[in-house]
Amino acid sequence: MKLPSLLGEGAVRETLTYFRAVADRAAVPVVLYSTRVAPLTVEVIGELAGHPQIVGLVDEVVDRDRMEAIQTATAKVQRDVTVTHVFAAVTARMQAPKVAAGGGTFVSADVLTEGGAAVAVAPPKAAIKTRVKTVGFQCLAASSAKMLDGLRSGAAGIMPALAAAAPQACYEVFAAWKDGDFPLAEEKQLRLSAAINQVEERLGVSGIRYASDLTGYFGGLPRLPLLPLSAAERKLVDTAMSGMRN
Repeated sequence: MKLPSLLGEGAVRETLTYFRAVADRAAVPVVLYSTRVAPLTVEVIGELAGHPQIVGLVDEVVDRDRMEAIQTATAKVQRDVTVTHVFAAVTARMQAPKVAAGGGTFVSADVLTEGGAAVAVAPPKAAIKTRVKTVGFQCLAASSAKMLDGLRSGAAGIMPALAAAAPQACYEVFAAWKDGDFPLAEEKQLRLSAAINQVEERLGVSGIRYASDLTGYFGGLPRLPLLPLSAAERKLVDTAMSGMRN
């Protein structure tokens, strides 16, 4: 498949080689991240989606035509994954048998038959019940201002930057959408517009970090060359986030 790119075919081959090399050596599944400044092309995403370790994409470019093109390019990708009975993700740690704390009454048969000293221990708890679900290549919309646009375009979920400071408020947009209450979802999205404009789009990473501290989470100071907010900028964030503090 020819992979057109503004950077040329050589750059496309380099991009594919880089992501495949990372995925080959990754201990956990890889999720691609495509920014608005340097978005991955649909063709590159389609090629990378076939790698067994590359399971999804987080895309800052929230555009219906692009999302539909990505879904078409990755439509043949199908994977069987282990999930809980409510189809939540399962990790290896969740599947490992657990031993109850505080001891118990279980004594192994080997100890009893060898005549040695026996120590009562709690029997290991059974691992959680799981099932297998077939899923395709997963796409998430990474735009706070366009959460609903991303969901309407076919994204499986959202990853808004504002969720670092206001996770519940962002989740309520998604929850209303999943419940089919589209007017409520629109209302929830509209309520966040002032905070998104002031905190995320105007002040960027520094604004998100300060807002996270403000609402009871951890933001901390931004890394250089980014600078902490000025007193005037902090006041803007205080006002924008006034209804979302813990």
